Amino acid sequence: MSSEDEEQLASLLKQFLRSIDERLSGAPTPQSAEEVLLHLEETDKNFHYEFVQHLRQRVETSLGCVVDKELGKLSREDGQHTVDSCHDALIHTAYQEMTQTLRATVTAAAERLLSSFDDDQLRKEEEMQHGRYADDCSDSGDSFNQCYTFIRQEQLQALAEKLDPSQPKEVRREALQALRHAPASDVLSCEGWARLRQNLCATLTEPDAELSFQDHVLRFFAKSFSSLPLNVTREIYSSLGRSVQSNFLSLKLSFPSGAAVLDINRPEISSLLKQMRLMNDFQKEATTFWIRHPEYMEEIIESTFSLLSVHGDSSPEKVLGPTDLLALLDVQAAWFTKWMHGSYSRTLVLRLLQSKYKNLPIGSVYSGKELQYAVVVHSLCVLGKVLLYANGRKLFPIKAAARKPVTLTDLVVILINIMYQHHQPLCSDSSHALCPSSLVIATLSAMCERTECADQCLHQAPVVQTLMVPTKLKCPAATLPLIADVLARMVNTDRGLALFLYDRNLLMGPNEILSLRAVCGAFISVCGQMYKTCEGLRVLEAYSLHKAAVAAWRKQMWEETLLDSLLNFAATPKGVLLLHQTGAMQECVSHMFSRFNKKLQVSRREKFGYGVMVTQVAATGAGAMALQRSGYVGALVLELWSALECGNEDVRVVRPEPTSMEPIDRSCLKSFLSLVNLLSSSQSVWQLLFGQPLANKSEYTLREVPSSVPDLIDRLIAVNSTAKIRSLFHYEQSHTFGLLLNVLCSSLDSFLLLESQYNICAVLLQSQRDNAASFILDNASLERNHTLVRVAVVGGPSERRLPPRALQEEPELRDFLTSPRNATTEDSWMETCRRLYRKVMTAGHHDYPGHDWLTSTVFLMMSGDWRRSLRLLRHLSSVLTSAFIWPANVHASLQVDLAVRVAESGMSPLYWSSAHYVEMLLKDELPQAHAAFRMSGFTPSQICIHWLTQCFWNFLDWPEICHYVCICALMGADYQVYACLAVLKHLQPLLLQQTQARRLQVFLKEPIQGFRFCDYLDFMQLLERRYRNLVLSDMKSI
Repeated sequence: MSSEDEEQLASLLKQFLRSIDERLSGAPTPQSAEEVLLHLEETDKNFHYEFVQHLRQRVETSLGCVVDKELGKLSREDGQHTVDSCHDALIHTAYQEMTQTLRATVTAAAERLLSSFDDDQLRKEEEMQHGRYADDCSDSGDSFNQCYTFIRQEQLQALAEKLDPSQPKEVRREALQALRHAPASDVLSCEGWARLRQNLCATLTEPDAELSFQDHVLRFFAKSFSSLPLNVTREIYSSLGRSVQSNFLSLKLSFPSGAAVLDINRPEISSLLKQMRLMNDFQKEATTFWIRHPEYMEEIIESTFSLLSVHGDSSPEKVLGPTDLLALLDVQAAWFTKWMHGSYSRTLVLRLLQSKYKNLPIGSVYSGKELQYAVVVHSLCVLGKVLLYANGRKLFPIKAAARKPVTLTDLVVILINIMYQHHQPLCSDSSHALCPSSLVIATLSAMCERTECADQCLHQAPVVQTLMVPTKLKCPAATLPLIADVLARMVNTDRGLALFLYDRNLLMGPNEILSLRAVCGAFISVCGQMYKTCEGLRVLEAYSLHKAAVAAWRKQMWEETLLDSLLNFAATPKGVLLLHQTGAMQECVSHMFSRFNKKLQVSRREKFGYGVMVTQVAATGAGAMALQRSGYVGALVLELWSALECGNEDVRVVRPEPTSMEPIDRSCLKSFLSLVNLLSSSQSVWQLLFGQPLANKSEYTLREVPSSVPDLIDRLIAVNSTAKIRSLFHYEQSHTFGLLLNVLCSSLDSFLLLESQYNICAVLLQSQRDNAASFILDNASLERNHTLVRVAVVGGPSERRLPPRALQEEPELRDFLTSPRNATTEDSWMETCRRLYRKVMTAGHHDYPGHDWLTSTVFLMMSGDWRRSLRLLRHLSSVLTSAFIWPANVHASLQVDLAVRVAESGMSPLYWSSAHYVEMLLKDELPQAHAAFRMSGFTPSQICIHWLTQCFWNFLDWPEICHYVCICALMGADYQVYACLAVLKHLQPLLLQQTQARRLQVFLKEPIQGFRFCDYLDFMQLLERRYRNLVLSDMKSI
């Protein structure tokens, strides 16, 4: 090899050894190091170093031709001696020559490295000997970093004297080099530390000091910050802050203006930047020590604000200040974000700002130079944190030079104008994190999330008017989506919504139609945030936005924006009616399901997911069919079955998983509640189950997954064959889960359909009879017993006694007294009655509205006198109240003057009027109950429809049911709304508890304990005085 090749190989070998230095140094013996090298390819993912590639190339060059020739021979010879022949090829003469040559060259390269290593070591030792100060230390130190093992007090005092500014430079340089190798803890604990610190800070403030001196001082300070606790380093930080402050005041550097630039390579600028960088690093790390040393927080914060409040004199030329350089180093004010994170430090920061440093220049507005831009960004980040907290807002108004004091509202208006005037940062990327518009949006968004902050800063007429100004003008397209985003966040709060709906000072004239889809879509999103609430829908209903949106959708096909906007109508009962009238309900529900499959929120500002919206849609028959056609129902059934039994994508199982001890496993609870929400309305039950027979197959496979609600009933509830039992991995748990769906039977209309179509009671009774031979009590038998009693007996909480779901021991005397005298009874007449009833029910129309529970109630109130009952119902049908408490009459009557589109929807006024106003008033009168419904994904309108449709049967005692009918008939139709609110007020404490336990839906299907209308008449009269004009006038409009 030539000398150049040897030098190259030595260089590659040196690089290779440096790369695996950690692995070799960790080997305890040379043998272990050899093992590391032998197995390096297996353990090192970066094995293909340049040295390895070089060796591989040498092997390929030497043996490539030989191997090719041997392989050619083997292909022509008999294959039985292939292994032996290959072995012979490997020990060929060429291979031996290659290994000898390669070993010699690598050995030469290694010797070359060893000789150069010895020369390097000798050179380093000579330098160390030249720079070592043996007279200042007690030993020579170790061979790596030459640090002191310990240092005497006399030596430190001597160093302090040598660092005096009056000493020659060479003496001071030697003292600084010696100080760098001294332990920081010994230096800071010595008696001469005060003088030493004074001399070090004097070095930093000397105008003609060498940069090497200042670098030595800063290195010592940095080592102290990283190795010593806060109670020690806070003195260094304070001293460093005073030094930097003195430098700024003495230098009086000019702020660059016009064509001037800030050259950070200038010695004075470079020195200040290094000192500010060290302080900024300490600011970011100091918060980790504040909890342990809170007594030193004030000194550190005060030193920082004292430095940042430095101003130049009153000369017309602007002077460069500490804030300007800090903005360059930490443009997003990460240090201030950390300081404002904890309450303990935030309180102190805001108190010091208020008491001493009100003139902190954080509100300045600069023009477009790079340094000015950094200062603006830094100021915005600081302001964004200050304004979020009450004590920070108390700093305003702030006195400003040459103008009136700046108030909170003035500052927010300034921020909005910054957003209008500066769309793009210096990099011309409007989505950049440092874009002024993005920073302002982030600040305003954070304000919107805090109610008190939003009320004081954003929900002010001047702020809203400033936001509206560009909508009157032909401003740049980039501005309008920003405005729409802020407005949408504002109207997502109660106070902001009320400001836009009811403040007449904000009304604007007609605007020019802008053709930009993004702009129009952004403002449609703002309207969507309004009309997804009951109050917003009441105000915006007159503008027919749902018709305009669906027309634009069909014409322009703005899939994402317009479908999202239309979907917001489904958040309220009346909105569901308007959505159905547009004819786009199926498309909107399909769009919602597609977002559900992608694990996306309903919208980016929706906090409670799909539960509320799905429940509202499922309360109507048309909505239930849309959910089924979209695939949501099938996906819900599949998700439930996957959690309960197995899924389509599960691996093949040999044995089932261990059975849970709970009736409903936690993994199934979410799916169970979603299914209850879907089937809580008798209308949805009718649409999903009517005319759908059960499969009742003779054989089911373990992998067969149900795809619909009837399939689920067939597999989990109507378990009436051995094939169904054997098809379940967890028979008892799954069957018990199915029986817990008896909460659906709390809707009597739903129960009548289940009984007439599936004869569900006979199935459950037969399952109970199968256990008669061997007496067994388990979860399934207890739940079947509870379900049978629940559906067989009607009455309020004190009029029927439901059996417990847990086993209770009763005395033998009680069993004897309650046993019948004759166990055999004649029930053939009952079987005939059931058969004829099922025949009548199955011959009904598809639009069957449910049983006429008001007629049954009136018949019982009249003691079974059908003439008196008929006379009362005739008189009742002529008044407005009948349209709401008698839904069956509204459905059947042709004399009720309903709009054609409303009648076609099949939705009762009970839903889109009464239940709608229950939700609207609940938000104002019972906000805690409203929040409980929102968090659970259930809706007040769903349960109110449930109660009102069956006249509170099985929920209230009979006297209270009679009181409900009398109150509505005598006091007015709007009292139906007030009655529901009274019941919810009675249940409010329990609603909060059940929401926390995730049992709200099941709890609301149970009888209502302890409620009496007479206890809440005053409350209902109060609601009448407040809302009658609103509620009753809308009811009359049907």
